[in-house]
Amino acid sequence: MILKNGEHVIGLFQGVFEKNKLTFNRGQDSNANKLGGFTDVRELQRKLKSKV
Repeated sequence: MILKNGEHVIGLFQGVFEKNKLTFNRGQDSNANKLGGFTDVRELQRKLKSKV
């Protein structure tokens, strides 16, 4: 099931994965168009972990 509200999109998948997962479509907008620039979520994670 895909839920969309404005620019926000959530996909719900029951029984597909063993555990809960949170994913990101890197470099795409809510319509799967490529963005001109973006910050990869993995880079944000590295920056946050380095401050702990």
